[in-house]
Amino acid sequence: MINMIKTIIIDWHGVIDRKTFEKFVHLISKETNQDFLISKSLIQELANEWTLGRIEPNIFWQELKKLFKLNTSQIEKLKGYILNVDFNKEVINFLKENRKKYRMILLSDCPKDKAEIIKNSKNIDLFDNICFSYEKHMSKENPKLFSELLDQLHLFPNECLYIDDNEKHINTTSLMGLKTCFFKNIDSIVATIQNKL
Repeated sequence: MINMIKTIIIDWHGVIDRKTFEKFVHLISKETNQDFLISKSLIQELANEWTLGRIEPNIFWQELKKLFKLNTSQIEKLKGYILNVDFNKEVINFLKENRKKYRMILLSDCPKDKAEIIKNSKNIDLFDNICFSYEKHMSKENPKLFSELLDQLHLFPNECLYIDDNEKHINTTSLMGLKTCFFKNIDSIVATIQNKL
């Protein structure tokens, strides 16, 4: 079949792992009694540096503590949220069931400390390749991350399905010729695969 999907490239946060940056910021807002949008605006630059691997995790946590005037127990609570994994069991089951049908690639905007947790998680062997933003010093906001991944792994865009819960990233990859799935739940993945074959 022409242009059959051979590779699935999948996001981590919000797809495989129910924990997200948005929820992390909501938790900061709750801890500081601050508006979500204000918290998000304040943390954005620092979080980008952390996610892109430009600062070490310990510096991120020190700066976050100062930025929001957090105490040690609040920092531990925030770490307890983001530095753990809450697997979406339906997505994990889908990956297990389809492991032999497709090449599986994990692509995540992810800081070093969370990536270490992911690398040691029980389902990491589901992936043939893993790409984290902190290693590449680029996030999915930069289309170059996607093009470099395709080149490095010798992938044809029209043979790849990209799954993400961020519509901007879906639009970027769609323009590059990848088949895409805007993730809402497991049904969105199943329906996309059936429609794209």
